[in-house]
Amino acid sequence: MSTGYEDDDSSQSGDVENSIGRRIGLRERPRKAQMKSQLRLRKMIDDYDNFLGDFDPEKSTRERRKLSRKTSAPPPPQKCTMYDERGRLRDYNSTDICDCMHEKCPGCFFACANCGNPKCGPTCRINRRHTYETIEFDGKDIIIRNKYHNRN
Repeated sequence: MSTGYEDDDSSQSGDVENSIGRRIGLRERPRKAQMKSQLRLRKMIDDYDNFLGDFDPEKSTRERRKLSRKTSAPPPPQKCTMYDERGRLRDYNSTDICDCMHEKCPGCFFACANCGNPKCGPTCRINRRHTYETIEFDGKDIIIRNKYHNRN
């Protein structure tokens, strides 16, 4: 009976008989071990190639959560500015009123560092989000109210 593992040099010294009486040469033993290791290696490669073989990233729960977070995020709030890009009140036909609240004032503050307008008070009026409600003078019982201030 001949197998593919038999060696032509089986008559060399150092041959060993196996349990069924067949002689195994010295060269044959490493080949069997080598073939077994190659089979193990092939099996490992096949297992590795099949790793996550049925995985679909579009159907993963993590990906679905991530997409739902992106779509359900509220839109950023709109800028709600009281003054426009020229420093005039938006709601009152672009009225250009000084921060001292006198309608006919030509500007009683130093020129603004940002826009150069003398009607800006401590903060520049360009795209400003607030208006002043009142001006109270210390020592005098005078209170100037802003008639253009929204009372929401």
